[in-house]
Amino acid sequence: MTSIPAKSPQPSLPSTDTFPKLTEPSTDKHSSKSASASSRTKKRPMVVLGVVLALLVLLGGGSFAGYTYVLKPQLEEANSPFPVKPVPTPAGEPLFADAFQNNDKGWDVTSDPVHKFSASAGNGYLTLEHDDGKVMWVMVPGSKQYGDFKLFVDATLTKGASEKGGGGYGVFIRSTASPNSDLAQSYRFELYGDGTYQIFKHHTADKTGQTMTMLKGGSHGAIRPMGKMNHIVIAAKGSSMSLIVNGYTLATIDDSSYKSGSIALFVSDLPDTSSGAQAQFSNFSLFPL
Repeated sequence: MTSIPAKSPQPSLPSTDTFPKLTEPSTDKHSSKSASASSRTKKRPMVVLGVVLALLVLLGGGSFAGYTYVLKPQLEEANSPFPVKPVPTPAGEPLFADAFQNNDKGWDVTSDPVHKFSASAGNGYLTLEHDDGKVMWVMVPGSKQYGDFKLFVDATLTKGASEKGGGGYGVFIRSTASPNSDLAQSYRFELYGDGTYQIFKHHTADKTGQTMTMLKGGSHGAIRPMGKMNHIVIAAKGSSMSLIVNGYTLATIDDSSYKSGSIALFVSDLPDTSSGAQAQFSNFSLFPL
């Protein structure tokens, strides 16, 4: 299996990690084999979309960086037991915000066809893709450390294997980089294309290298499957960290190992599949908490 060299010539390169061993049994999807398939978000009729958007603006929303953050609805919400619930952004200025209309914020969009990863920013999306069974992550620009915050991002798995998760995508928080530019420690909040999620803690143990502990995982009807957008909120305050998807709190963990660090968005391709994985992120913002 082709992999990125252990030491990258540029520490800021988008990183691609293999999947570390777990310190306890887990249903980590990255050890599974899956068939190949892909799915794309479909356009919805604009008249109905406009009416629902107007209702959402009345129900709730927020503004940052000169535009309003509102949840983008799906037409099937009317019949869903978990309709998307608006999540207003906090008042005040964000710590960081990007609508990805272009790459003026300076996201690292280095791409490498040899090692089968790519990144781009523009037209409303940060698009990350990896096609070689690894995790690709890109740090929030600015090299800042974030401790307590509330993070908002819309995310869609736009390509992935058709079975056993379809690939993963999500957010690393409170991360620190190792000398070879991998993530030495972090919390990883990951959604999968089959409506499941997992929360991991990455850490380095003595001479054994990086390990990974699953802190929480499961499935939830609020998670939209591959090809549909999910509105992700992560609230971190002290040792308490919550994962909120489409307005529903999926899990809250309590762990005091890491108090602050960098934040990164990522896509993860399941090993031993031919399809690769692609995720698109939009409407990203960070607020103090």
